[in-house]
Amino acid sequence: MITKEDRARYARTWRAKFRERANLYVRNSYLKTHYGINVDERDALRIKQDNRCAFCGGLFEGTCRDKFAPVIDHDHESNKIRGLVHQRCNRVLIAANTPKTARRLVEYLGE
Repeated sequence: MITKEDRARYARTWRAKFRERANLYVRNSYLKTHYGINVDERDALRIKQDNRCAFCGGLFEGTCRDKFAPVIDHDHESNKIRGLVHQRCNRVLIAANTPKTARRLVEYLGE
């Protein structure tokens, strides 16, 4: 009989042997679950945007934890993807996620 520990050991061995494949599976699963797209579609969007942020137009740089790395910007109500933006820009968009909040932000900044 296969025990829980046997399955865990097999999974660890498989992940170590096929690390890239396992990482791609996890990324695809996350993107499909949260945004309805896969890694290839995300990469195509990045190429379409010429490797630039849809909000500020700056180039994407760094890894996933860098403030200039791309993240998916989407409408939280409809879940529609608007584009890829810098992590830094995404924080601004989150703060001004409704027209009313965006107007208040512009008024606060004195524009």
